[in-house]
Amino acid sequence: MKNSHALPLAALLAALLLLFGMAGTAKSQIIPTITSIAPVQLFKGLGDQTVIIKGVNFGTNPTVTITGGGQDATVSPVSASTSTIVVTIPSSFTTLLNMVTLTITSADREPVSIAIPVTCASNLIIALSPSTTTASLQAFTLRLSLSCSPFLPNSKVIFTDATGSLQLKPVVRTDINEANSYIDVEIPASRNVFGGYPTIRVVNPDGSLAKWILTIASRPRPGIYTINPTFVLAGSEQVILTIKGANFDPGVFVQLSEVNLEITSYSRTELNVTVPASLVRNKGLLVVVVFNPDKQVAGARMPVIPIGEVTPFR
Repeated sequence: MKNSHALPLAALLAALLLLFGMAGTAKSQIIPTITSIAPVQLFKGLGDQTVIIKGVNFGTNPTVTITGGGQDATVSPVSASTSTIVVTIPSSFTTLLNMVTLTITSADREPVSIAIPVTCASNLIIALSPSTTTASLQAFTLRLSLSCSPFLPNSKVIFTDATGSLQLKPVVRTDINEANSYIDVEIPASRNVFGGYPTIRVVNPDGSLAKWILTIASRPRPGIYTINPTFVLAGSEQVILTIKGANFDPGVFVQLSEVNLEITSYSRTELNVTVPASLVRNKGLLVVVVFNPDKQVAGARMPVIPIGEVTPFR
């Protein structure tokens, strides 16, 4: 009887040792759990992007292995605790539409993973070319480069500045592939007069939209250097006034005491205008003002003096 119980007792002892050994192993490798990730998607073509991973039982000094798009990299988190890990996803992982897998690893924990998709932001404009220009009074072409290929055939491109909104007609459009999708629109000369920050919006039929700010620098201000004659005798007949200066734009107009004058010759640096006799009939100090189309102005004084006065008053 003694020998018949020896083998079962030995087997029981071995089983207990094995059980305690497994319990010790399980205790040393706690399994963490991911409860959420924000944002829930990455956007193609937006550069480096930061995600926040929340959960329980994250270990100390974790690393995050990023896998996707045929590549992988192991990075250190921006910050980490037992419940929150913040990590930056390099831009190289978001150049394609794919799934990116994040695997959290630490020495005292089992690895845990979560996948996050790389998607297109609806109608996302990532660049304007040019992004900055100078008002030139001429039409110019603006290229909108896209993160994906979200433009629909009936998408609208809206230009809005201080004078109102205008729908632009695309002149060139390509959807060759996701890497170089773009659309070209023409900004008319009438909207390239003033400096400012107009908005370019793309509106889809479903109401989704994207927008970007275009910078249009103001044109140089006009300047008057001299006028000839420098004064007029009261009661004179009409006078041809020569205005010399700089930055006189096409479409410029001239006023003398708020009366429009006829321009008989024009260049960027010289204007000849006709001053009617009615404006120089009486003694006074008249003001010559040059108005550019963008409403920038320059002015000079022109005295009208009575016959017999030696010098004009100022």
